[in-house]
Amino acid sequence: MHSIRIDWAQISSEDGMWDALCRESKEPMWHGRNLDALNDSWVAGGINEMGPPYQFHFLNCSKVAERLARTASAVMDIARTSVAENGGAYDAKP
Repeated sequence: MHSIRIDWAQISSEDGMWDALCRESKEPMWHGRNLDALNDSWVAGGINEMGPPYQFHFLNCSKVAERLARTASAVMDIARTSVAENGGAYDAKP
């Protein structure tokens, strides 16, 4: 099972967030940089060779940049949905 580790303290921009999400998920270069594409990859599957299921590890959740808070929350919701539908694990640290 592939692990996806996101340290919110290390992400300060939307581009940086998508770079980290796509890198950790091992997404193909053509993968969209939006929540719908992330949902397709993490929940529906078939986008990359890694999964689902995934082991999600979100670190420093209390340090999400204010301008990313809404999107970061949606990303973590997609991760929880992925685990609920496909198995795997979800861990979020403040």
